[in-house]
Amino acid sequence: MQVLDDRNSLLFAAVLIVFTAVAFQGSRALWEPDEGTFSAVAAEMSDRGDLLMPTLHGKPYPEKPPLMYWGMIAGLKVLGRNEWGERIFHGFCFAACALLTGLLGGSMWSRREGLLAAIIYATMAVPFVAGNIARPDGPLALGTTLALYCFWKSVGSQRVALWKLLMCAAFGIAFLGKGPAALVFAAPMFVYLIAQRKVISYFLTPWAIVGAGIFAVVGLSWYYYMVKTDPKILTYFWDNEVHGRLVSPKYRRNPGLMGALTVYGPVLLGGALPWAFFWPNWIRKLAPGFTTPKWWRELCNRPQELLLATWLIVPTIVMCLASSKLPLYLLPIFPAFALATARGWTLVSPEALSDVRMRKFAAGFAVLLVAIRAGSAYFPSDKDSRRFWNEMKTMIPANTKQFIAIDQDLNGLGFYSNIEIVESTNHVELFPAFVPRILLSDKIKDIAQNKITCVIITKAKNKANLDKFKELLNSSGIPFEAVPMPFKRKLLICYPGAKDDPPQPTKPRDSAGL
Repeated sequence: MQVLDDRNSLLFAAVLIVFTAVAFQGSRALWEPDEGTFSAVAAEMSDRGDLLMPTLHGKPYPEKPPLMYWGMIAGLKVLGRNEWGERIFHGFCFAACALLTGLLGGSMWSRREGLLAAIIYATMAVPFVAGNIARPDGPLALGTTLALYCFWKSVGSQRVALWKLLMCAAFGIAFLGKGPAALVFAAPMFVYLIAQRKVISYFLTPWAIVGAGIFAVVGLSWYYYMVKTDPKILTYFWDNEVHGRLVSPKYRRNPGLMGALTVYGPVLLGGALPWAFFWPNWIRKLAPGFTTPKWWRELCNRPQELLLATWLIVPTIVMCLASSKLPLYLLPIFPAFALATARGWTLVSPEALSDVRMRKFAAGFAVLLVAIRAGSAYFPSDKDSRRFWNEMKTMIPANTKQFIAIDQDLNGLGFYSNIEIVESTNHVELFPAFVPRILLSDKIKDIAQNKITCVIITKAKNKANLDKFKELLNSSGIPFEAVPMPFKRKLLICYPGAKDDPPQPTKPRDSAGL
């Protein structure tokens, strides 16, 4: 067996983390709905020079707190208005989370486990995928991992007060990342303290008031600013971020036990690949009594394992019980998976870190993951804003002023086209939003009155809706063309000023099937 010294091991881990965090980060186009919407919000904040009030199409958009937008704005400033600029902050969050996972492993056990944990996290499927998606889950995972690192240091360090204050600041950062969802990943800390019977002694200290103040300043000051600006936002925060996500079925995001199985089952089974392949063998060798009550009763005497168990189990239970479920909601528990995997590997094979076979395995899988990321730029998807725009741009008039998206989020089109996006709906019952979508009937009146050359984008699968849209345009006297498109959509190109100002001819196309 060839042996690597500590310096080479550290260099290998650093190169691997940077490679997986940065390589081909901007190759894929923005995908709808999340990346298109969040990129549009960040671009508007940057253009207005306002870092506090998120807006979408010029209207308040308190859907998510600003940490993600600040990172994206920084990326746009440094790398320009492109996909690299939009995503580089999320690559940074991924790399920083891998680094913190390594530091936590080193603090729990030794430098060997820490380096292995960092390498494992950087090559796990779900964290790697999340590092290339412009969503708030990455910043949340970074904030909660930092907070739990500080928490661990606060229960085993001589500088207890300092680490407790840093923990409060870290949870404030997590709160700026994704709001009250951060509290779900603070719960393991409380369960750990309850199991250790240290809740009162931990919190009844002079630092508690100062720590609460630090959390309030870091994590809540933006919310205070938003509510002071518009008091209705408080109701929206409660409905959208707390009651709406945990209890209410209005968001229709995989509710119930079946939703938990179909969404979180694949994430838990496949998200930790390729390292999850090793778990059954390690569990068999290291914890033969894993399923016995005695093993769990004695868990309180093993603080490292207790923290990992609470970190993995408590948030997963809460997320499974919540009414709204999406795959990346469980991202913040994956550092615990990486730490448990690193510990198990070193117990079974003490020379794991210095084994060249491990290095080749990790490097090979990192190359595979990056190759998949590069290939995703060519994967045909109806979520791809850039490809949709490339298909559209030769078919629409040069003087098009607006795209009107019916019951769909297509904000990424504005990123590529610099044409205004108007979100409209054909339904009276609107999806929960702080600023509701415009009813299509009202928007068509606006088109006729102001003679706006625009393109209505609708889903092709519902012919009854398409016929209704055509009837609305005909009754308003608006000339239009119906154009079939890929991506399961159709265009209604409107020329309200056609009688006075004939439109420029568009590229000939096959109108069959309209």
